[in-house]
Amino acid sequence: IHWHNSYASILGRRYKYYSVVVDTTAASPVTGLTLQRFPSSITLNWTTPSTTDFMGTKIRYKTTGFPTGPGDGIEIADLPNAPSTPDTFTHTGLVQGVTYYYAVFAHDEVPNFATAAQASAKIFAEDFDGDTDVDMLDFSHLQICLSGPGIPYGFGCTNADIDARKHAEEAMVA
Repeated sequence: IHWHNSYASILGRRYKYYSVVVDTTAASPVTGLTLQRFPSSITLNWTTPSTTDFMGTKIRYKTTGFPTGPGDGIEIADLPNAPSTPDTFTHTGLVQGVTYYYAVFAHDEVPNFATAAQASAKIFAEDFDGDTDVDMLDFSHLQICLSGPGIPYGFGCTNADIDARKHAEEAMVA
């Protein structure tokens, strides 16, 4: 390429062409995905991949089956983090009796998405300790928190207010 400063002066430049390398390699998938459920929420825990170009984790969910890819279902989080780090996310405001299907995708900066780590859980209203069953520990929590009409629930007992949850669910349906 040449530029003309004047008729007698020609300025010249040489350019070197560089090829552009396109990143098409996805980060490794997240590992150790676990779910812990509570009366109206589910906490997801996992470890991010050790891949050096890992940038974040996208979480998607559905109630009809697992999301099939990073564009399917409802996105609830896209969390940045460092490689090989424990991570967590709590999905709140969930309805009892519904099964929630999660797909957790690790990705790099491009973003290239790894294969999903998948897990599902169903919310049970009276599983206060989140151990996947309703047993005597859950019943004892309910009994300790038992109050009466117009009596407020004490510290740590708002989840035992089953009437309030029922009214909230009815309002969501209406």
